[in-house]
Amino acid sequence: MYCTDMKNDYRIDHITIPIGLKDVLNKAGFTIESILDNDPSKIAQDLGIDEYVGKIIFDETKRKFENLRNVF
Repeated sequence: MYCTDMKNDYRIDHITIPIGLKDVLNKAGFTIESILDNDPSKIAQDLGIDEYVGKIIFDETKRKFENLRNVF
């Protein structure tokens, strides 16, 4: 879906969310960048989960990697 080389983004393991959500994100091809570039409702829609869970994923990723966008 998002990651063209189909490798897992190891940085997802550093997000403070349940392991099952990390697995779902990796299986769907999400990267840290694709999480931060989407809004929570789009993440939820793509994963087939509730919007509040998409918000948790987005917020925790932003908290952990908030400076990532400034590096690139």
